[in-house]
Amino acid sequence: MYAWIGSKGAKALAMVLENNSTITEIDLSYNNIGFAGAKALTTAMEKNSTIRYIDLCNNNGLEWQPNLATDLKKRRIKVNFIL
Repeated sequence: MYAWIGSKGAKALAMVLENNSTITEIDLSYNNIGFAGAKALTTAMEKNSTIRYIDLCNNNGLEWQPNLATDLKKRRIKVNFIL
């Protein structure tokens, strides 16, 4: 079962993850986070040093963010990014 948090939920989660020091993996597959949500998460990962895996597969709007997976991988975060 998926939460369908949408871009608003992804933005809220991104704010929390900026200061995260314990969560290492996050599965956001099938949550319809869209471009804005994905961008917020990518920005949050710039400040986060504990996340090592993020699953973003099957989220609408991510096809418009072609550098997202590359940006996350540069931060040594393993990404599942199947559209």
